[in-house]
Amino acid sequence: MSGSKRMSAFLLAAVWGAAGLLAGCDNSPWSQGAASQNTVYTSMVENTPRHLDPTASYWSNDTLVTYQVYEPPYGYHYLKRPFELVPKTAEKVVAPAYFDKNGQRLPDDAPGDQVAESVYDVPIKPGIRYQPHPAFAQDGQGAHRYHAMKPGELGARRTPVDFEHSGTRELVADDFVYALKRHATTRITTPIFGVFSCLLYTSPSPRD
Repeated sequence: MSGSKRMSAFLLAAVWGAAGLLAGCDNSPWSQGAASQNTVYTSMVENTPRHLDPTASYWSNDTLVTYQVYEPPYGYHYLKRPFELVPKTAEKVVAPAYFDKNGQRLPDDAPGDQVAESVYDVPIKPGIRYQPHPAFAQDGQGAHRYHAMKPGELGARRTPVDFEHSGTRELVADDFVYALKRHATTRITTPIFGVFSCLLYTSPSPRD
């Protein structure tokens, strides 16, 4: 057998040997045959949400609760392709109004390079009310019962259901404005505030 043939035979044997060794190797961390079962594996599962405050919540486990409690102005119709934006607390999906760098209104078909600001006037659906809570409780004169509590007046109350009175009110546009302002508070962690503040100080509105 010539040298070239011996080399070819050696390489072929090496390839088949390596293939045989690798056939018994598997980098799957799960047991043999687990891939054929109807099982979902995940590296980490935590059952308890970290925050129920949407301003401080930036974790997917929180959304299982917060998405059922807080409804945004808009959402997506996920069963349509492509996804369609639909109103939730807003009455309708509104079109923006365009303004130039001098604050002058532009036509709806203005070129993008002329638009310095897009303004959305979003009407909120009437009749949406908050879940009853002691924070909304009022007395006969319309004053809030628990807004000026002094130290020691809390007593043995530990949850909202421990209070004798509760109330509700209608959702208004100012509530959304207040929710945005809460991102600037130092009392809670608000990771997105850095983005908000950067946009605020680098792109001041000519209409402010």
